[in-house]
Amino acid sequence: MKKKVKCSFITLGCKVNQYETDFMTQKLLNEGYIVQPISPDTDFVIINTCTVTNEADRKSRQQIRRAKKIAPNSTTIAMGCSVQVMDRDRKKIADNHFGNGEKGDIVTIIKGIEAGDTSSTFDKAYWLRHDQLTLSLRNSGSKNRQNIMIQEGCTNTCTYCKIYHARGTVSISKPPEMIISEINKIGEKNCKEFILTGINLGDYAWEGLDLAGLLKKIDDEVHPDYRIRLSSVNPEDVTDELCEQLKAKRFCPHLHLSVQSGSNRVLKRMNRKYKADTIIHAVEKLRAIDPLYSISCDIIVGFPGETEQDFQETVQLIEQIRPLKTHVFRYSMKKGTPAASYEQQVDGNIKKERSSRLDQIAKRLSYQVRNDHMGKKREIIAEQVGNNQITGHDVYYLKHIIMTLENSYTEGNKVQTKIIQIPENSEPDEVNSTIVCLHE
Repeated sequence: MKKKVKCSFITLGCKVNQYETDFMTQKLLNEGYIVQPISPDTDFVIINTCTVTNEADRKSRQQIRRAKKIAPNSTTIAMGCSVQVMDRDRKKIADNHFGNGEKGDIVTIIKGIEAGDTSSTFDKAYWLRHDQLTLSLRNSGSKNRQNIMIQEGCTNTCTYCKIYHARGTVSISKPPEMIISEINKIGEKNCKEFILTGINLGDYAWEGLDLAGLLKKIDDEVHPDYRIRLSSVNPEDVTDELCEQLKAKRFCPHLHLSVQSGSNRVLKRMNRKYKADTIIHAVEKLRAIDPLYSISCDIIVGFPGETEQDFQETVQLIEQIRPLKTHVFRYSMKKGTPAASYEQQVDGNIKKERSSRLDQIAKRLSYQVRNDHMGKKREIIAEQVGNNQITGHDVYYLKHIIMTLENSYTEGNKVQTKIIQIPENSEPDEVNSTIVCLHE
């Protein structure tokens, strides 16, 4: 009997990468391959790489080296964004290299390697050869929250970023009927929460339908028990039309905004398409839907030319919008981007100090935001059950930690909770809760 080939995935980066790993896993399982956590007997390790920062590239290379240490006899396959933008003449970092456009061909790739084909290929402009997304999942495995990729490509040209080189300079979208069918099929198999994700969700478009129109169709045609989240949007994409659709009960009152800075001068140098007022107005619109509407955001500190005044404007913005979570990044030069050649690069010690200051402010604001939810009753979907503990997120993306001696709960159960405490020195989304009742 032929030995079953064992494959393992290491995934870095965004929710789009996570979705594509899920898709590749599904394809391999359907062809009879075993997909398992990486171990010494793994035959193929597929590293789904990220290039959003220099640190992401470094971690991608680190994970490839780690794979070889854990599974020394395996064949390593580097795929994704880091490969997509690397120089063709660059020294190999894995046994084989394939880009984003080849992920749908993972079965053919592995069968080719098994047959002795050692060539590596990646289509440098794969997005120009497709007019729609075709990747689709049939189940979520054991997950009870599933990413659904609906869009790819970025028409923005931010001066610090190379993602549009890795993911496409045009936007392509998935037909709404395919999205709705995908969600409904997966939902039949115990998954009850879905995150719509893409490289730039605000660019979603299909035959005259924009993102707001898609949400309307989803609300009309997806099973009413399923929660829907949006992953991340730019502030200028929080339109009145979008907010009107977000009022529907199924859409979770949580949104990640790609903010980056609160200084108009810095935003202009970044080539962002909005000003600080746009961010504030976006949050005001969302909190008109629900005063507790939960916001998370990204901030880059130390962008070239950022002054102390620019930084203070960012602090003032964050104080005003009060995010639940603020992801603070220190700017690092990305080779091949316009910002890498800008003058007035900020000293590393200044970047470190500003990052530390903003982190402390973000923690204080997170505690205040979570405290606004004290005593409130919520519904979570149990994500982890065991060791006398249940954890799961509510619609505001608060992570509930429940200590219980009950053992009748399983993952996927809907649990009614009451928030009773904000734990000290906790993660910025964590709350302690008690069970009110269980709903199957």
